[in-house]
Amino acid sequence: MMLSLYGVNQAQVQRYLSSRTEKAAVLSCYAVFPCQQLVLCMSCLIGLVMFAYYKEYPMSAQQSAAAPDQFVLYFVMDLLRGLPGLPGLFVACLFSGSLSTISSAFNSLATVTMEDLVRPWFPQFSEARATRLSRILACSYGLLCLGMAYISSRMGPVLQAAISIFGMVGGPLLGLFCLGMFFPCANPAGAVVGLLAGLIMAFWIGIGSIVTRMVSVVAPPLLNGSHFSPPSNLSTMAMTTPMPLTSLSRPTGLQRLYSLSYLWYSAHNSTTVIVVGLLVSFLTGGMRGRTLDPRTIYPVLPRLLALLPVSWQKRLHCKSHSQDFFGDPTGLPEKMSNGMLKGIRDKEAVAEPEEDPINPGSSPTFVVQETSL
Repeated sequence: MMLSLYGVNQAQVQRYLSSRTEKAAVLSCYAVFPCQQLVLCMSCLIGLVMFAYYKEYPMSAQQSAAAPDQFVLYFVMDLLRGLPGLPGLFVACLFSGSLSTISSAFNSLATVTMEDLVRPWFPQFSEARATRLSRILACSYGLLCLGMAYISSRMGPVLQAAISIFGMVGGPLLGLFCLGMFFPCANPAGAVVGLLAGLIMAFWIGIGSIVTRMVSVVAPPLLNGSHFSPPSNLSTMAMTTPMPLTSLSRPTGLQRLYSLSYLWYSAHNSTTVIVVGLLVSFLTGGMRGRTLDPRTIYPVLPRLLALLPVSWQKRLHCKSHSQDFFGDPTGLPEKMSNGMLKGIRDKEAVAEPEEDPINPGSSPTFVVQETSL
């Protein structure tokens, strides 16, 4: 889950690309993890303090009926009620941190929509119109998120809903990147089919789990007996009727699939993409007859399969790529300090025709832009 959030998430990648150098982007990742562990420890400590406080001073009936996500706010109000201004300051800081995260997410969504969906079809857009359309898209995504508030309330606590959505969307995306980086035999057909299979499986399990919880009927509490007491002016008689106790049945069939923990959504969906992508790639011939850029392959699989026969390695497209990866890189473009290719400033200038001095009039040379993190 954390790998999909910090590795292939669009908002995080935009932050990495905004760094001055590639080393600074890597150091930012190393700086995030201890801070995140500190925040988690503080959250656990707050939970322990809340438990001790409300054991001594029990909650009211209204507080007990509230959602677990609201317990921290009630705790702050109860603890700091004698200090004017501090409860409001705490709530303001809480919402400011949430709004900063949401604003970056809306900005990422609007940027991806503009660059990948609008620009290819309308290349004549001016910068002013593109900026105006980006703002409209960000506002539209905000309204869409407001409409999703009802659905998120049915998904349980806020943290569970957020992790579930990240697992359903980020898991297949992480599987797609892992399929392309670690398996040289994966082809475009396998990548597309694997991604679709992962998304279908992710939303099937996620939506099925939500629907199962919504339609489940909560049975009333079972009693060991019933007690009947007549009025005080009559003789008292106690009637006890034994009732059988029924144990909770374990999930069967599709319910076992829907009972998968939301913490496992990302790993399950990533594995689905990799397995389906590899199967489809093998059935469609792999990358036979095609040339791959060795910079886009991390040679983990060739090293693990180095003990296989040479014919099997060639069939799996591992031997040639492992040799090319450590071969002479003179023909590769030079990278700048921020990970971008040297001499490429704008992606619109990626396909610039260049005249061959030896063979004039030959076909133009295309340079592929790569971003390495």
